[in-house]
Parts: sequence; structure tokens; C-alpha cells
Amino acid sequence: MLDRFNRFALAVNDAVVTSEKSWLLRPYALAREFGVYFFRFLSELRRGPARSNAKFIIYCQGRTGSTLLVDLLNAHPCVRCDREVLAVPSLFTEKFLNAKQAIYSDLAYGCKILSHQLMRQVGQARMHSFLQDVCAEGWQIIYLVRDNTVRHALSFMAMRQRPKRHREVTDTSFSQATCHVEIKELKRQMENLRHEMLRDEALMSEVDHLRLVYEQDLLDGGQHQETANRVFAYLGLEPAEVQTRLARTTSDSLADFITNAEEIEAFVQSSHLAMIPQSESTE
Repeated sequence: MLDRFNRFALAVNDAVVTSEKSWLLRPYALAREFGVYFFRFLSELRRGPARSNAKFIIYCQGRTGSTLLVDLLNAHPCVRCDREVLAVPSLFTEKFLNAKQAIYSDLAYGCKILSHQLMRQVGQARMHSFLQDVCAEGWQIIYLVRDNTVRHALSFMAMRQRPKRHREVTDTSFSQATCHVEIKELKRQMENLRHEMLRDEALMSEVDHLRLVYEQDLLDGGQHQETANRVFAYLGLEPAEVQTRLARTTSDSLADFITNAEEIEAFVQSSHLAMIPQSESTE
């Protein structure tokens, strides 16, 4: 029953988030939240109060490989990791997270929270206290970052111009769309990312966390098992074999999906920015 509810909830969540009908957000948020509390009640009737298993938050910006990380961690038989739980704002943030964890009290429960979603949810002034509060309640933080700001910004810009954000291995209908990148827009996107990064680095300096870097830990598929095992050890779990269901959304060459790739590379070189890597894995 719970699995069917989760599949239904994910489908509705995606439909609401991508819908242009903003009036749907409030009633959906109410229904979702009380649905979670209801399933928590049923879970406690069946199993008793929530156990003290690991609970964790993947804290990151968008387009840092977090969907890939969630997919890898969910390959562990003792882990349940949700996607962006604050994509639709909740009414009572900490109570909502704890209710989600209680439903899966027999597993290590985790979820993904994007930094801009947390800021929208609790306000910038309270982001620090929120993270400290959840850590005090036993939540462990996995902080995922991306070092290459240029490629990070390009990932956002390419995503906006293609129909799907991610691709599964079995998706044979996926095609790599091309896009034109305006230098002015690239610079603006990079500045926004840097601003968020500085804020997040300050927040993370005040809480215990496991830091993962996309380029070092997720870009190369050969690193996936080692990275997953590091996370499992951090959570107090035994290692488990992992494999992702996701495939790459871009090819090695920028010219394959950016029509003005030479202009972008010239801008990078003239601005003394880090060179753009020639390969990129699933994001």
C-alpha cells in the first residue's frame, strides 16, 4: 500500500511542480502533508514508535549530481532516500521530515533538500538554525557540491532547453537537444551559483557533514561504488553493491549540445576561468 501511495504521490508531485497553475500548490501541500502524517500513524500502529536508524539529508544546489547520488544510495537494501521533499513547501518543515522518517523507521531514511528550496521554506535568516536543529535531532548531512562553476552553469542552461532533466538507461526516445548559450546569461548564472555557494559554505562550516564533490566522486562512473561506500560508512551501514538506472544526458564534447561552443570556450579562456572538462557523467 505504501509503495503504491509513493508512486502516486511522486506522479502528482511532478505534475503539480511542472504545472503553471500556482493555485494547485496550496491544496496539494495540505493533502500531501496530512497523507504523510496518516501513514506515520499507520506505521506506528503496526511497528511501534520510530526506531533510531540513521536519517540523513542530502543538501546541495541543483545540477550537482544529486539525482544520481539518490539513485545510487537507494540501491542499498537498507536505505530509502526521497527526492526533493521541499520542491513543494511543507506546512511544518521539521515535523514533516520526522514523519517521513518515521514511516520508514526500519530503514535508513534520507531525502534531498536543495539550498534554494530551504531558503524559500524557512527564510535565509533561519537556514542556519534549521540545519543546527535537525542535526541536534540526529539527522546527518551529506553536502554535495560542484567545483566547476562554468560547467555547472551550462548544465542549468542546457536543462532549460530540453524536455527531460534526466535520462534512464532504458529510455531509447531520449535525444540530445542543442542550445545556444548567451555569454551574458552564462555570466549571470555563474554569479548566482557563486553567491549560493558562498552562503552554503558558511552554513556548512557550522554543522557536521560529509562533503562530496561531483567532479571527484560522481563524474566518473568508476567512482560510484567507492563514493556510495563512503556514504554508507558515514551512516553506519554495511557496504552494498550499487548501480545507477540513469544514463548521461550530454556527450563529451560541448559542440554536440551547444551551438556556440567555440564562443563559450573563448570566453572561459579570456576570463581566466577553469577549463571546461571534456566529459560529464549523469547529472
